Amino acid sequence: SVLPTIATQFSGGYFAGVKQRDKAAWEESVIEMLESDTLRKIGIEVFQLSGISEVVVKKLTDLYRESKITSTAFGRLGFAADKEDMPQHVVENVLNLLIEQPDQKSASVAMEMADLYFVRGDNKAKRIMSEELLCRIVVCPDNFVKDSNTMHDFYWGRVAKLFSDRCPERRLDLFAVIMDNMQNISSFRKESQPGQIADSIAQAQPAEAWDIVKSHIERDDENGYYVLNWLSADITFDEEIEGNAIRFFDPATVLGWVAEKPEKRKRLIERCMPKTLDPNDGGTLTQMFIDKYFDNGDIARGLIANFWAGGRTGPESAHFMRKRDKARKWVSEVKSEKIQSWLNMYIDSLTKWIARAEIDEERRF
Repeated sequence: SVLPTIATQFSGGYFAGVKQRDKAAWEESVIEMLESDTLRKIGIEVFQLSGISEVVVKKLTDLYRESKITSTAFGRLGFAADKEDMPQHVVENVLNLLIEQPDQKSASVAMEMADLYFVRGDNKAKRIMSEELLCRIVVCPDNFVKDSNTMHDFYWGRVAKLFSDRCPERRLDLFAVIMDNMQNISSFRKESQPGQIADSIAQAQPAEAWDIVKSHIERDDENGYYVLNWLSADITFDEEIEGNAIRFFDPATVLGWVAEKPEKRKRLIERCMPKTLDPNDGGTLTQMFIDKYFDNGDIARGLIANFWAGGRTGPESAHFMRKRDKARKWVSEVKSEKIQSWLNMYIDSLTKWIARAEIDEERRF
C-alpha cells in the first residue's frame, strides 16, 4: 500500500541510466512492473520518466485494451516518441487505439500526441500521417467534450489546420462536426479554435457550409441556439464588434431561405443580422433584411434592439452618441426609403436614450 506513494523521480533517472546501458534489461524491468497489479502505477511513471521503446509501448497498448490502464499512461508518448524518433507506425497504432476505445481523457491525450509528433516535432518533415487517421482524430466528437485539459483546444486547432491544409476536399466533414457540437464550444471567437476554423471554412465554401448551418438553426434544441450564437457577432466594448459568421454567406441565399417560412425564420435570423449597414462588413444583408421586413413593426424594433446590444466603456450618453453619429452617416449613404425610415426610427430612439443618460449622469455628479 506504500508503493504507489513512492517518489519516482529518482527511479526515473536510475532507469534512464539502465536503458542507456542495457535496453533489454530496462524493458524487462519496466514490463515486469507493468504486469504487476501492485507495481503497475510505478511502472507507468518510470516509463514516462526514463524513455520509451516499441516493446514497452506494445505492452501498454495490450494493458489498455484490457482496461487495466487509462489513456493517461500515454501522456508523454508524443514528446518522447519525437525526441527518440520512434517509428511512425507505433504512434499511429496508439492513436487508432485511443480513438477506437476511448476513455475520459483519450481525446486530449491523442490530440496532444498528434500535435507533438506530427505538427511540432523535430522530425515532423519526414512524417506524414495518413489522411484517414488524420480525419478520424480531428472529427472525433470526443474532442468537443469539455475536460480539465485547458490546452486541448490549442492542440486540436493545430492538428485541425493540418487536416484542413492536407485534405481540402474534406473540410466540410470538419465543418459539420463543429456545427454538431457548437453547444460545447466557446462562443467567443478569439478563444475558440473550432469557431475560428468554422469561420474559415464558411468563408471558403459558403454555399455548402450554409446547407449545413441551416439544418441546425431551425431546430428547437440547445445546439441550434449555439449555432445561432456563432452566426451572430461577438461583442467587445464600445463600437468594436467582431464580425459575425453570417456575413460569409450570400445575402440573397439567406433571405431566400427565410422567405420559405417567413413567420418563423425571420425571427431566428433577425438576431444574427450584422450590426452595420456597411456593405464591406456584412451590411448588405442587413439592408436587404430591412427592405424586406421593415413594414413589420416588431421586426423593425427588434433590429433596433439588436443594434443597441453590446458592452461599453465610459459614459452611456457618449456611447449612444457615437452610435447615432454612425447612423447619421448611413442616412447620407443609403437610397432606400425603407432603410431611411428605419434609420430615422433608430436615430430617434438613440436621441431619447442619450437625453435620459445625460440626466442620469448629471444626477450622479
